[in-house]
Amino acid sequence: MIKKILTLGILMGIFIHSSATAQETGHRNNPLYLNGYRLQPVLLQKGQYLVQLSANIPHFYKWYSPKTGKYERLASYQVINEAYFSGMLTYGISNRLNIFMVIPVNDLHHYSPMGINKGIGLGDIKAGINWNLLAGHQDANNKYTAGITLGLPTGRHYNLKPGRLPTGTGSVSLRGNITGFHKSSNFNLLYSVYYTYLTNHNIYKTGNEGGGYLILQKPFNTTVGQFGIETSAYTYYKSATKKSGVTIPNTKNYGIDLGFGGWFNYQKNLSIRFNVPYSVYQNSSWLTKYQVMLQIDYLF
Repeated sequence: MIKKILTLGILMGIFIHSSATAQETGHRNNPLYLNGYRLQPVLLQKGQYLVQLSANIPHFYKWYSPKTGKYERLASYQVINEAYFSGMLTYGISNRLNIFMVIPVNDLHHYSPMGINKGIGLGDIKAGINWNLLAGHQDANNKYTAGITLGLPTGRHYNLKPGRLPTGTGSVSLRGNITGFHKSSNFNLLYSVYYTYLTNHNIYKTGNEGGGYLILQKPFNTTVGQFGIETSAYTYYKSATKKSGVTIPNTKNYGIDLGFGGWFNYQKNLSIRFNVPYSVYQNSSWLTKYQVMLQIDYLF
C-alpha cells in the first residue's frame, strides 16, 4: 500500500513539473468546478482538452463473507490490497457538447491461508458524451448537464484461472446521469443522479445500479493560487445478479459514503485534489472501509 502511494506521488510530481514548464495556452476563463467524483456540471469550451489522472486506494475494515452473507471484520490473517488507477480525456466539440473516454487499470491482491488471489490489468473502458441543458441561458450561478456513458467489457471477468480475480464486470453497461450546479457567494453546490443498465452475459444478468451525489465546496482564493475544501455524500443501490433468471443470493449491494476532500490550483490550468470517502453503511454493516482518492487535472 505504501509503495503504491509513493509511486503515485512520484508520477504526479513528474506530471506537475512538466506541466509547470509547458507553454501557456489561451483558455483561462471557464471555471469547471471539478471535484473528486468527476461530475461535470460545466462543459469545456470548444477545442479544449481536459486530462484527469486518478488513483483510488481503499482500506478495508470489513469484508464480505460468503458463509454468512454479511460484511465481517477482517481477520488478522486476511490482507486485502486493492488499487484502481484511471486516465480520463475530455474534449469540447462545442460549448454545448463534450465527449470523453476513461481507461482504468486495476491492481487487486487478496491474501489468506486459503491462498493468494490476484487480478491485475485493464478494467472496463468507458466512453460517453455530456450535453449542456442550459446552453441558451447565460446564468453563471446555475448549470445543468446530462450525460450518457457506454461501458465495454474489456476487463477480465469470465473463464478465469484459479487464483485470478476479475478486473471487469463482464457486461456492456449504459449509464445515464443528470448533474446540477448552484453557486452562491460563499459555496458551490453540486448534485447528480444516475442509473446504470448492464446487459446479459450468457446465462448471467448483472444487477443494475442507481445512485446520487451531493457535494458542497468552499473555495479560497490566495496570492499563490486557489485552495478549496469539499464535503460529499454518495448513495447507491445495485440489484442482485441473476443466473438463468434465478437470483444469486447475497449479490445485492447498497450503501452510503460520506467524505471530505480538498484541492489546490497549482497553476491556472492545473489542479491537484484528494477525497477521502468513508463507507459508513453498506449492506446492513457500519464502517466497512474508507478510500483515498487522489487526482490531478490539466486543462489544455
